[in-house]
Amino acid sequence: MACGKPVVSTNLPTGVPFVNQDGKTGIVVPPKDSNALARAINILLDDPALREKYGSYAKERVKREFTREVMVHRIMELYGGMAGK
Repeated sequence: MACGKPVVSTNLPTGVPFVNQDGKTGIVVPPKDSNALARAINILLDDPALREKYGSYAKERVKREFTREVMVHRIMELYGGMAGK
């Protein structure tokens, strides 16, 4: 995403769907569904405009949500909130 590329990922019960937003930064497919995975990859291979759209948004999202500065700030806020309790 930081390189401006769209993502194909699986819908795991972790942070993956939060990072890769289906229809915005890439395509999210069900776990253990190789046909859905192949379809998602082929959709992106066959559509340069969609790749560009998702990749561009992905890069913006990384800059907004996942830079070192943003992550450190969020951790410090979390720790500060926990210390105040």
